[in-house]
Amino acid sequence: MPVRFRLRGERVLVLALVTLVLFLSALYAVIQKTEEFSPRFFTNTVLLTVLGFLNAILLLALLYILFRALIRLVAERRRGTLGSQFKTKLVVIFLGLTLIPSILLLVASGKLIEHSIKKWFSPAVDEMVEVGQDILDASSQRYREEAFHFARQVAEGLAADRLLSPSRRRRLRPAMESRLREFHLDLIVVHAGGEASITVVRSRMSLSTVDALPWDLVARAQGGKPAERADEVAGGGMVVRAAVAVPDSGEPPAVVSVGYLVPEHLVALNRRLARSAENYLQTKALKSPIQRSYYLVLSLVTVLVLFASVWVSLVLARRITVPIQVLAEGTREVAAGNLDFHLDVDTDDEFGILVDSFNRMTSDLRTAKEGEQRSLEALTAGNRELAERRRYMETLLENISPGVVSIDGEGRVTIINRSACTILDIHAQDKVMGLRVDEVLARPEHRELRDVISEARHGSHGTRQRQVTLHAEGRARTVSAILSPLPRVAQDAPGLIVVLEDVTDLLRAEKIAAWQEVARRLAHEIKNPLTPIQLSAQRIAKKFRQGDADLERVVEEGTEVILSEVRGVKRLLDEFSRFARLPAVQPVPVDLHQVIDQAIALYDGLHPHVTFTRDYHDPQQAMELDPEQMKRVCVNLFDNAIEAMEGRGIISVRTSHLAESHTLRMEISDDGPGIPEGDRERMFLPYFSTKRRGTGLGLAIVNRIIADHHGSVHVEMNEPHGSRVVIDLPTVA
Repeated sequence: MPVRFRLRGERVLVLALVTLVLFLSALYAVIQKTEEFSPRFFTNTVLLTVLGFLNAILLLALLYILFRALIRLVAERRRGTLGSQFKTKLVVIFLGLTLIPSILLLVASGKLIEHSIKKWFSPAVDEMVEVGQDILDASSQRYREEAFHFARQVAEGLAADRLLSPSRRRRLRPAMESRLREFHLDLIVVHAGGEASITVVRSRMSLSTVDALPWDLVARAQGGKPAERADEVAGGGMVVRAAVAVPDSGEPPAVVSVGYLVPEHLVALNRRLARSAENYLQTKALKSPIQRSYYLVLSLVTVLVLFASVWVSLVLARRITVPIQVLAEGTREVAAGNLDFHLDVDTDDEFGILVDSFNRMTSDLRTAKEGEQRSLEALTAGNRELAERRRYMETLLENISPGVVSIDGEGRVTIINRSACTILDIHAQDKVMGLRVDEVLARPEHRELRDVISEARHGSHGTRQRQVTLHAEGRARTVSAILSPLPRVAQDAPGLIVVLEDVTDLLRAEKIAAWQEVARRLAHEIKNPLTPIQLSAQRIAKKFRQGDADLERVVEEGTEVILSEVRGVKRLLDEFSRFARLPAVQPVPVDLHQVIDQAIALYDGLHPHVTFTRDYHDPQQAMELDPEQMKRVCVNLFDNAIEAMEGRGIISVRTSHLAESHTLRMEISDDGPGIPEGDRERMFLPYFSTKRRGTGLGLAIVNRIIADHHGSVHVEMNEPHGSRVVIDLPTVA
């Protein structure tokens, strides 16, 4: 069943956002313009009234909106309207995100304004203004006092020298010019009663720029009052003057006025200082109104932000909850099994995309439901096949003769079959599952196998084969163990699969067969010298019966042949005895290169036409070897090589490290005639020899010693000619 809905209020939201942006821009402009306002701007009664009225209106509107929204939210929650809880959370979140920061900002801004205003009108600033005013007053007072002082001195000098008398009047101007220079004055004016004034000025002043002697100044001086005056100069600056009456100069008395020219920049500086002090005092008087004005502006901004936040949260809540309600209704329909439910969208925003995705989901669900049965049938068939394969594998593992043990990356036993339990003498097969392999193989007779498994788990990742001996019930059994790593799963340590096979009977049969072959070959080797012995004895007996004259010679020749063959048989038996009595290997940490060097040193000076070359892998770490047995291996191989080369040639010894298999390889090669390909596989069998008088036990002894060291040996062709014996020894014991 199609359901249609339309989201409203887009234009209202856009209009509100534009209005808010314009208001904030206007507020920013007002704040920027505030710097140009005078303090009286913030104390305007009309402005304060308007701001308070706006605050009250906005606060009432906000309270009305909040109250109305809360009433609607409570009603919707009581009715259980879908989306009411989300709308409530959204409004509360918006209020929390706006109200708390706004209040904090209002309080912080108020404190900042209060602190700033206190700094504006701090005692330090008051003291600075007062000191500036004192400096200004002191400067003016200094100019006035000096002017009065020098004016009195000039007047007393005029009276003492009678320069105002008619007979000495011509000396008045030169005397005044002298006083001007002496006292560093800028202006001297002498007013002698009704006569014309005499004015003397410095070069930096002009009479046209200043009134010579104002009459009010003359009147006060003649009346005995302090006469001083400061006049601006047309060219810039200011003249500070003082006037006094000349003693004994008649009635009305003569008046002397002196003046100082204050430079223009000092006058401007004094004016600025006076104006700043006046402005500061005026502003300080308006401190409280200014502070209230700033508080009102901040409160207005806070109320506007809260108003906008609440209104936007309500609009957004309505925009979000309406489509959510429709989607929730559709979800309930789909959950009830109505996959034909469809929504018609009249919007192209993210909610439209969401609704379109919902419609695609219902369509995909219909398609998936149609294929669900087919997939279920295929899955059931696959599970059945997997179960059959698992039963087959379990049956196979339980019925094969080799024992199989699977160990995970943590060292726990995950699989162990019946044959493995039999070989390891474990009676509770089910109880060992999940235990650590160290716990399963905890008995003393399992120590060798436990060490081999630990070496494989922490060593190289290649497949390895070892033979271990298990002692149980007073009887030793030889078990072949093949250890292969399992593939790594994720970041876990790799597991291990161990295949065990009891080879005790097989080894016994092999030994019996080997000794039978040895006995056969030994009988053959002993039988060979018996023929010449028999023939020699028969020849001697025949000559003795015939009584031939050369009997003595025949006896001597026959005796020599018999003794020679007996010595050969004795030598053969000695070699066999040594082969049968090879001592057990006693490995100790030793450097193989040193063992090789010691063996080569035995040939110094014995074969001058034989050269030994060495190519050692560097560095060489200590290995667990029997040094005497390994030296015997080298000597046997060197003897065979020297005999094959007929005492002339090069014997090369080379070692290399095979990191992947943890193996050290030793290669001994010569440049003799080499060994035929058909004889290479039989070279290490007892009593097999390609030499005319060889016993066939030298290489058999080499093979026995290398096998006791858990190594391997074989023969290859050397390029371009000769033979190469390759020995591989494990570097890990």
